[in-house]
Amino acid sequence: MLRCRVIFRSKVINNIVKQTKHLFKNISLVQNGVDKIKTLAALILVGNSFEQYEEYTQYGLKNLEDELGNFINKDGFVKSKNPEDLFWTLYFLVLIKEWLTLSRKQTPAFINIYINSLGICFKFLRFSNGDLPLFNGANHINTEKFYEFLESRGYEFENMENIFCGYAKIKSKKIELFMDANNPSSILHSRNYQAGPLSFELASNGVKFICNSGSGKNLGEELSYLSSSTAAHSTVTINDTSSCIFQKNALIRKYFGNSLIEKHNIVKKEFKNDKEFIQCIVAHDGYEKRFKILHERQITLFKIKNHIEGIDSLKCKNLENKNLTFSVRFHIHPDIRITKTMGNDILLSSNKGEGWIFRSPQIPTKIEKNLYFGNPDNIKESSFILLEGIIDNENTNIIWHLEKAK
Repeated sequence: MLRCRVIFRSKVINNIVKQTKHLFKNISLVQNGVDKIKTLAALILVGNSFEQYEEYTQYGLKNLEDELGNFINKDGFVKSKNPEDLFWTLYFLVLIKEWLTLSRKQTPAFINIYINSLGICFKFLRFSNGDLPLFNGANHINTEKFYEFLESRGYEFENMENIFCGYAKIKSKKIELFMDANNPSSILHSRNYQAGPLSFELASNGVKFICNSGSGKNLGEELSYLSSSTAAHSTVTINDTSSCIFQKNALIRKYFGNSLIEKHNIVKKEFKNDKEFIQCIVAHDGYEKRFKILHERQITLFKIKNHIEGIDSLKCKNLENKNLTFSVRFHIHPDIRITKTMGNDILLSSNKGEGWIFRSPQIPTKIEKNLYFGNPDNIKESSFILLEGIIDNENTNIIWHLEKAK
């Protein structure tokens, strides 16, 4: 029995070493930032576990510092603008630190610095139920157990409010709302980028009601492209086009993913927080070149009333094109029940007894079917609320309300 155990252990170790040598030899072929960090973490772990392969640890740490410098921006956030990438980068850096601590080795200063900067972004972007918002290529991931681990190990990160790392956060009591106020990623970091500027996600009492559709990056090229469109996000489209223009050339997409031909720019960010309300105003110019329209979104949460008011303003420089239409979509999480009332309002309700009422005072509400890509390995059917109409004046204001059901 003992001999069998020794033989088995030897085979396992030989297999690990063989795979590690393969990783070491081919690491230059790994282009994606998170994948590169995972690969370097594997090398560090093996080098940390076997004295004769200490060179892997040194190589991994040296290249990790360079990779993080290329992948993390000055705000301490990942350059892909993807909350899921943020999570995995922080996750593996914490693992590396813990491995080094267990083996009584000193943790390089750069690891502690990046853990702190990423941790601040991570803490800012978490919903209270542990979910991260589905922005810019992210799929659903619950971080609750990881967060508990961080707390148990004494990791503490500064609290940030309002607008940080390119996202706006409105939070009062048990109501949480995140809005994407980011400029697009560079071509080197836009493989899974999604054109959802000014889209938002809303959670109440730990239940997500309004979300984005998630990324189809694991479900084939066609669904990946579909999920990258602005229409797959809770925001405004003009003439049912995306706010950014994606590269369609198959060869370029094979190597660069969702690389962009034309990008939007965030041209305005304002945030107000007083006793009665929290308000965020963000604008982007993604439709300015094609349609001469600037999209500005104002979201106000009235604290006492538990009432959200949204105003989507379409500011036109001229109306030479008389056939422009707008669509405002509010994608509903697939776990939420959606019902249209006789008065044109829409009731959103969860199985936990939480409910919200959506209404628009000027535009008839519609409910359309949708696909939800938020789960990384399957597709779910879902719905979205649709407001649509014609842009017939220089300043079109689309007003909508979300009120907590009593």
